[in-house]
Amino acid sequence: MDSFNMATAPMSPSDDAWLSEAPEDVDVAVAVRDFAKAARLISRARRRLAQLIPSDSSQQHQQSHVSAAALGLIKLRERVESRAANLSAVLQEELTRAADRYSATQSVHSAAIHLSELGKTVLALHLFLAYRSGVIGSSLVRGVRQEGNQLVYLNRLSFVFHRGLVESVAEWNQLIEQLRKQPDFVGLDDVVTSSKLGYLFSMDRRWVLDETIRFCNQLKILLIDSRSISFYAMACASERIHAHAKKATELIGVDVTSTLDNCLLKSWQKAVEEQGRVYRDGIEHRASKENWRPSENADANIKTMTEAGFPEAKQSLAGGKGGLSNFTTQTTRSLSHFAHACARFDCAELRECCASTLESMLRGDLEVYSRALASAKTQEENKAILSNLHFFTSKVIPKIASTMNCVENPAVMVVTKDFKKVLRGNQN
Repeated sequence: MDSFNMATAPMSPSDDAWLSEAPEDVDVAVAVRDFAKAARLISRARRRLAQLIPSDSSQQHQQSHVSAAALGLIKLRERVESRAANLSAVLQEELTRAADRYSATQSVHSAAIHLSELGKTVLALHLFLAYRSGVIGSSLVRGVRQEGNQLVYLNRLSFVFHRGLVESVAEWNQLIEQLRKQPDFVGLDDVVTSSKLGYLFSMDRRWVLDETIRFCNQLKILLIDSRSISFYAMACASERIHAHAKKATELIGVDVTSTLDNCLLKSWQKAVEEQGRVYRDGIEHRASKENWRPSENADANIKTMTEAGFPEAKQSLAGGKGGLSNFTTQTTRSLSHFAHACARFDCAELRECCASTLESMLRGDLEVYSRALASAKTQEENKAILSNLHFFTSKVIPKIASTMNCVENPAVMVVTKDFKKVLRGNQN
């Protein structure tokens, strides 16, 4: 009597004739790229063989003799599993190369579904996300032309990336729904429950954040490291990128905006601080050329002040008579550009850096005005300096601080008081 004494389910010669030919039928289906048929055959063969072969038959096969019928079924199962492994490899190749081949979305979804039917749902989903990464990467390289205007190029690049995220999540959700409708949704312990769907969602979320970080690393090179655009253009580009990120966050429910801010914050801080250093260098250069006498560029200075947002300079400083100095004009213009750029970044975490940099810039201005007052040789010169200082203190600083939303910043408030102190001390 055979030691393999656990009875196997009887195999019907008529009903199960297809089973012995299943491995070869799978080969034919794979050869003609009918992956759906191949996956169905394997799933059907697995289910039938599970009914025909006891669960512990493989161990008994290794330990003792079994009946010829049972041995034949075990060998048949090994052939079926060999075909399953081959089909799995083919489907993985389909998903891996889908982005390079510009494969249709439906064919990609089908490959993932068939791989899931083979018991590899998690692998299928990982490969699907890798495919979407490839699609986005390709669209950024081939779908966005390098424009002469760097700002236009960056705006288009950001739009294409965030649109790719939204489309990817939409396709992901569609794929998950398709998988859930399959008779045998397998791959996560062969059964997907509501708790395991949370794992699937976290896969999607992590992928979105990883893609955003990768995109931000590319932005760092384009926006900052390359030094190919001005600080103001950088701020304008960041403003548009923020708008795209906020819309993507709203549509997909993953906080792309915060991830973007966290990735770019240090680079933005570095850029802001660099502007502060450039500004302070410019202060000394402008101060060395200022004599605080009536300027021959009065009309040009008034025009510059008006463009910077201070049309009242003409009346306040008797601009037509030369009361407006070149130093005050150029300093105000630079501060205005800096303030409007900082306001465009739209990053709360960056405000403190912008405010502290502004305070440092104003300190440099205060030193220039203080030195000028201390070295004034005539009453006329002293009056001209005080007139410019008064306008700068009462008009320029408040508007600049308001533009940057840092009026109540402690450091800015202190330096403003110091300006007023110097002004009062020299008016007595």
